[in-house]
Amino acid sequence: LWGLLIVLMLIGASSGSTSGGMKCIRLLLLWKILRNEFKRIVHPNAVLPIRVSKRVVSPNIVSGVLAFVTVYVGLIIVSTLALSLMGVRFEEGLGTVISSLSNMGPGLGTTGPAYTWSGLPDAAKWVLSFLMLVGRLELFTILVLFSPEFWKKR
Repeated sequence: LWGLLIVLMLIGASSGSTSGGMKCIRLLLLWKILRNEFKRIVHPNAVLPIRVSKRVVSPNIVSGVLAFVTVYVGLIIVSTLALSLMGVRFEEGLGTVISSLSNMGPGLGTTGPAYTWSGLPDAAKWVLSFLMLVGRLELFTILVLFSPEFWKKR
């Protein structure tokens, strides 16, 4: 049951929703990208456009989705490892990180629905607060603020 809840927290909701998570449309595109790559192995010369609702998805959107999913999963891995280094058990860290990044609610273990986050170290709470902000305001919107190019005068 916990595994199913983690997967649902990762997926999130539909693209127009204010819920967090990766969103269904990105996962649909990711699935179609992976399917096309397997077809490309069998038919290397085939032209295989990615379509959603009979419309061809532009390569810019495809690369954007791949970048988003890569950064999203990378952020989960790095944050879970950071919480583990702070003394949080791996299972609880993973559940809490996904919960925070997806803005979905309870984590696992002692950070679950029947408990509070009061037992977490202060540094872990800062990391989780940052993840909540990133998950709520969209990944690239927040991460671009850490880019030096954003702050250069034009």
